[in-house]
Order: sequence, then structure tokens, then C-alpha cells
Amino acid sequence: MPILPPISSRAHQDSSRHNVRGFSLLELMAVIAIFVVLMGLSISALTRNRTANITNAGYQIANVLELARGYAVANHTYTWVGIFEEDSSKTSTSPATSGVGRLIISVVASRDGTSIFSEAAAETTGTATPAVQTLTASRLVQIGKLVKIENVHVCTPTAVTPTFAKRPGAAIAAKDRVGLSPASSPLLFQFQYPLGGTAQYTFGIRPAPTATGGQPVPSGIVMFNPQGEATSDAGPQPGVAPCKEIAIQATHGTKPDQGTNVAAIGINGLTGLATLYRP
Repeated sequence: MPILPPISSRAHQDSSRHNVRGFSLLELMAVIAIFVVLMGLSISALTRNRTANITNAGYQIANVLELARGYAVANHTYTWVGIFEEDSSKTSTSPATSGVGRLIISVVASRDGTSIFSEAAAETTGTATPAVQTLTASRLVQIGKLVKIENVHVCTPTAVTPTFAKRPGAAIAAKDRVGLSPASSPLLFQFQYPLGGTAQYTFGIRPAPTATGGQPVPSGIVMFNPQGEATSDAGPQPGVAPCKEIAIQATHGTKPDQGTNVAAIGINGLTGLATLYRP
């Protein structure tokens, strides 16, 4: 005959089974409300993070420009800051794959204190367009390492629609949009990275549309002279403009944002100083 547990024990088990219940409607509503709040906080944090990223990218570009300017003044020489944008969906290739989403910045300086390229040859005479001059690698020295900035695109002026406080956007000529100068403005000079051997990046080539979306692929140069003045690589002849600009926007991979998450780095041509502008 099987041995049964005491009656009191069975009564306790039966009572426990009857006490098990599910969530009430009020409890479910409370859980859903908490979930909605947490989702809102997460989205807000992501937005702030992307805004911080484009701001940090702007300051990073401005700092590189200031480094190049300071080196030119301190060493009484010429420096060049090259910007190239490559496809961020791929690891960096050699030669580079141009595209959208990753900025590559390189800084070089003249070894002998000269501008290397011929200003006379760069001047437009009549209807003739001067040929772009390649800065001789043996006469250049690399300043620091390559700078790579992810999830950033050099955008067209029309993409920078928000009003920027004190941003002199209207005063900037099309040829002084660094990396996006129009075809009517001949390019003056270019250089490569690395300085010796096969080029992985060529800075100062004409922007071309990508296969998707018609987004231009930027590549441009800012030159600083021994006085700290700034010149871009677009003609018709070399010279100091009142101001230049590098406009950037955040990207989702290789797709530029369509919102207001943009920034502009203004470069004063006379002083060479860089200023970051945000909406």
C-alpha cells in the first residue's frame, strides 16, 4: 500500500496551487509604460550621440587644419591638408575606393620652404585651362599619421540648409567649397599618400558622382603659406580668399542623413584660422 503524505502537507500544496495567478491589467500597463519610456530615452541618447559625433568630427578637422597652419608658420614653409572620402562599407583598400562615409585626411609640408608648384603655370591665360600640378613626393615630408573619421560625409552647400549663427555661408565662393569645387574652377595641385611607392590615396582630384544617389565624392586640399594664409586647390589662379568652408553631415553607413545633423568648418583665408559652426 502506498504511503500518502500527511493531510496537512497535501492541503498546503493545494493551497499553493490555488494562489498562483497571472499579471493584472494594471501591472501590464505599468510594464508597457516603463518600456515606452526606456525606448524614448534610448532614441534620445542615440540622437545626442550622433550629434556629438558630427561635432567631434568638426573639431577634429579644425584641429588638423590648425596643426598644418602652425607647422607652416613655425617652420616658415608651406603645408597642404588633403581630404579624401572613401566607401565606409569596405575596409580601406589600396588604391582607395572612393565613396561616402569615411574621411581620410593627410598633412604634408615642403622640405625646402618653397611652394613647389609653379604659380605662373597655374594661372589661367585666355581660354586655356592649366593642368593640375602634382607636388613632387621627394620634396615633401609627411606630418603625422593619416586621420580617419567614420560616419561623416563632405556635403554640398545645398545640404547645409539650417541657419548657422555667424556662419558666412553667402560670402563663400563655389570654388572655395573645399573638396567640392565646380568643374569651371581648375584644380591647381595634388599629392599622394604614401609619399613614396604606389599611391593609396590621391588628394586633389576632381569630385565625381557615386553610383547611387548622385552624391559627389569629395577630394580637396587646403594650402597654408609661411604667413599662415589659406588657399584651396581650385583656380583660376592661386590666391587668398576671404573665407573657405568644409561642410560635413552625418551618415548611416554610406547614406548621408537628410536631417539637420550638419556642421561647417570655416577657414579664414587671411589668418588661416578654422572655426566650427553648428545649427
